[in-house]
Amino acid sequence: MPIKENCNLEELLSKIKECQGKVTFETPEGDLLAMKSALCQYIFLSLKNQPELLFGGIIKCELPADYKLLSAFLQ
Repeated sequence: MPIKENCNLEELLSKIKECQGKVTFETPEGDLLAMKSALCQYIFLSLKNQPELLFGGIIKCELPADYKLLSAFLQ
């Protein structure tokens, strides 16, 4: 699911830590970031300067319950 353009990315990362399953971010170019990895979180936050990549990508959750947890941040 795409990220809402007005969401707080730091709060999103905090909620991702609460997820039980694997959470990934896929860029429009097909690159995958494992969102529980500190390095990938750093890369993800750096995308603030490239909104076409940030808001053109999607968050994928392994477990349906994790989508509920992140629903306030996703479209």
